[in-house]
Amino acid sequence: AKAQSLLEQNRIAEARIAIADAIAERDDEPDYHLLRGRIEYRAGSVPGAFGAYSNALALDPQNMEALQAVSQLGMQVGRLRESKEAAETILSLDPNNVDALLTRGLHSLVRNRFDESIGYADQILKIDPSSEGGAILKARSSFRNGDREEALKLLENFERGSRASAGMSLT
Repeated sequence: AKAQSLLEQNRIAEARIAIADAIAERDDEPDYHLLRGRIEYRAGSVPGAFGAYSNALALDPQNMEALQAVSQLGMQVGRLRESKEAAETILSLDPNNVDALLTRGLHSLVRNRFDESIGYADQILKIDPSSEGGAILKARSSFRNGDREEALKLLENFERGSRASAGMSLT
């Protein structure tokens, strides 16, 4: 409770100490590791957040917050196997989870499996036609697959239907 209160007050250094003390007393409590993950993420420590969420996941393999964090942060810290496994677990529980589909699509894109990543993008856009992540994934995959006109057309159509974000403009 103390660590959570300190986090809410944006007193990150003190929150880190409080959660470390709580984990030292009781390291088998997944909620403590989840809170540590939130604190580390807020502090800007992606590796620290990933480690905390991984610990939470080891204690509670079905925890959706931990699964989402491991799948997304794992991509950022180069822990691709763990990231992919977490995304696949999410999809086994919720096949229409857009965030997990996006992560799987990014894994396919990184591995130069462009048709596969386009398939994930299509699934995302079927579930949520306004998904910027799905549109960017499809455009990048199409471009890398040699279909530059399709990629540009997709981006132009998407931008017409919504306000262009920085990510969309960069793509």
